[in-house]
Amino acid sequence: MNCRKTLKKSIMIVLIFALVLETASCGFFMYPERRNQSKGEVDVGVAALDAIGLVFFIIPGLIAFAVDFSANTIYLPSGKKAGIPSEEKFYAVHVSPNDMNKSGIEAIIKGHTGVEVDLHSKKLQAYQIENIDQAKAIHANHS
Repeated sequence: MNCRKTLKKSIMIVLIFALVLETASCGFFMYPERRNQSKGEVDVGVAALDAIGLVFFIIPGLIAFAVDFSANTIYLPSGKKAGIPSEEKFYAVHVSPNDMNKSGIEAIIKGHTGVEVDLHSKKLQAYQIENIDQAKAIHANHS
């Protein structure tokens, strides 16, 4: 009898956790700054999270889609596009040979893009390129 009670409790905890996770994946909560913005291009990330909720939990998934579409939080902010960055975002950065180490490169990337990178990551792929066209070609092959 006690085992059955523990099983029920465990199932309830898993379901509550899953529903909280599903609710938190809704664009309404993830991107409150997008509320009531004008419609635009659909944010694939938010739509995918809502779709996962739809697959596993039909009602919460439908609610997530309904809330995101009604509040317009499923759309990217105006002027932003999903997918491959436009060509004007590619530019060359000339670097001193003294800065050609992992910490120097990380600092340069953060300084030019505002994005922190970890060059010690196992997911990192490095390429030696001679010009911007090679960078564009590599980027196109991996997008």
